[in-house]
Amino acid sequence: MENATTDKGWSCFKCENLGSLLEEEDTQLMIDNFDQHDPDQNTQVTVDEFVAFQQNLCRQMKGRELSESEEQEARDAFDNIDINRDGSIGWWEFVTAESVHFLQKKPKEYLVKLLTPREIQRVRDVYKEKDFNGQGMLVQNYYQEVIKQWMEGLGLEPKDGDYTKYLLVESGIVQWDTFLREHAISILSARPNISGKKHFLPVSHRS
Repeated sequence: MENATTDKGWSCFKCENLGSLLEEEDTQLMIDNFDQHDPDQNTQVTVDEFVAFQQNLCRQMKGRELSESEEQEARDAFDNIDINRDGSIGWWEFVTAESVHFLQKKPKEYLVKLLTPREIQRVRDVYKEKDFNGQGMLVQNYYQEVIKQWMEGLGLEPKDGDYTKYLLVESGIVQWDTFLREHAISILSARPNISGKKHFLPVSHRS
């Protein structure tokens, strides 16, 4: 309760539930996807079921078995989604991970409209600290500092200490409008109370 009014504290259920931001068609696709991962229909996906699904997908798409490294990647992905570490993935854990994937396919302008005023102001305040000329522009090194400070403020320090993979804007000068548009998905993914949210922050394709 001591963190209830902090950025790391409680937020409303509607805000933290990313599944509520999806369209009905997306939700149905996610339900179908979960059912494919859960062949015995007990509403819990085991690691063996998860890997078996990836194995079948690899056979269908590539005509071969998973390599050892690919199978390990599947097991690592399972561990990330298994938020409560009980050895299985329940529906709400699945929703948390998959909702980010669905939202990444939406227009970026649409994602900006899903942000709350407080979320925008929080990251805007950090951005303005590094925008020394007040022109709404950041050079690359200050851009990284903004991402680092924002993530640390939410308790999202990466285990490897590498913040560069979370830089989603490639240009040397990062304007505020571009920053907000490109990082709207990051802000949504990092909403308070989304357990395990550090696993689902999008990373740059360059990383």
